[in-house]
Amino acid sequence: MSNQFFITRADMQALTSLLREIPSLVEDLAITLTRQDKTARCGARIGTHSDVQPLPMNLAASEAHELLNSTLTAWARHACESRAQVYTGSAATTGVARWLADHVTSLAMTEGCEEAHDEIEYAMRECRRACDFTNDRSVRHIDPNLIPELEALELTSAQCARTASDAGIPLSKRRVAYLGETRKGRIRKNNNGDWLYRFGDILDANGTPLRHDLGREQYVVG
Repeated sequence: MSNQFFITRADMQALTSLLREIPSLVEDLAITLTRQDKTARCGARIGTHSDVQPLPMNLAASEAHELLNSTLTAWARHACESRAQVYTGSAATTGVARWLADHVTSLAMTEGCEEAHDEIEYAMRECRRACDFTNDRSVRHIDPNLIPELEALELTSAQCARTASDAGIPLSKRRVAYLGETRKGRIRKNNNGDWLYRFGDILDANGTPLRHDLGREQYVVG
């Protein structure tokens, strides 16, 4: 059985940090699943004289939670089978996430683990989208005067991902780093030694540029 690591120590730390975010995310998801934030606007009571209220469910949140659980479970199973280990955690999403965080070294020695971070991050992003209590639309209007300024921003991979998310574009830090390296989008390093990327170039390379909708007087996310 090989002891070769397929990801770096920095990648292991990033994956562990991501997994540690899951318990609080599941709490938010639980609120959305039962629609506790909108209970006052529930439908009619069951029956004519019954005090029992129907359980309001958010289908998108349910599907997002299933995706997160199945993604985590698949990686835990893969690590156990590859390393001849016995899974000792619970079947709950938080339990699987905790087990993976505690056994990230075993996962790092599992062939194919390079995809774990992006797959888990994607599932978490779907959960956060389902937890969006403000019910924002997927296409968001942006002040046209801000477009040139946004595109010219020189940001770290984390800042690019966060700014893209604010604009309604799903983009991970790893994706930014990949695009910057393969498409020569890196500019320079900041004082902390982090690479900076031109935000507009990264969006173009990702195929999600900010564009002008000629049918309106506002820019929208492409």
